[in-house]
Amino acid sequence: MLAASALGGLIPVAGALLHRWTGAEVAAEAQLVLVVLAISGILGSSANVFAFYLLSQGRSSSNALISLVTGIFTLATSAVALPYFGWEAAGWSSCVGMVAQMVITVLLLRRTFRLSGMWSRMLHFVLIPLGTGVAIALALRSQLGHASFDHAPSWWYVVSLYGVSAAAIFVAAVAASQLGPYRAVCWRDLRVISSRFLPFKAI
Repeated sequence: MLAASALGGLIPVAGALLHRWTGAEVAAEAQLVLVVLAISGILGSSANVFAFYLLSQGRSSSNALISLVTGIFTLATSAVALPYFGWEAAGWSSCVGMVAQMVITVLLLRRTFRLSGMWSRMLHFVLIPLGTGVAIALALRSQLGHASFDHAPSWWYVVSLYGVSAAAIFVAAVAASQLGPYRAVCWRDLRVISSRFLPFKAI
């Protein structure tokens, strides 16, 4: 949820951020790449915790396999797409690589955990929050991300839009976690995590 919120918040604000930071011309050409790279980062976050778990278990060969598969799919997609779509295809090749990383990580985890409903757990605990984040971010971008500016937007506008977008994504991801068979587990985990960071018991 944090990855979806932090990276998803960039999606609605991509154009305004690049306009403020680098100028209107670069923003017009590069904002879609930033959007796709943000989506790629959200997808890639799905495998990080599992990769660290495998590493802690001394399964460096599994992490090497994850990196190898990710690299192969990223390079193959780049080789095919770059000649046709130019540098904009770099973001899409990264997305393909992250999807491959997600799949190979789950397959490796199935060899570690003999849990029933492994795929349904992965769907509820990982893919639904990330998918919700991407969907809400794209919806916000369709409503807020195409504003035209006569001059560079202020940093206050960029930061405020980012903060509102990230908060909306977080709330939507929490709401999505309460749907399905594992909602009680999700709510318990959210309470435990929040109690470690909040100075008072808000839940």
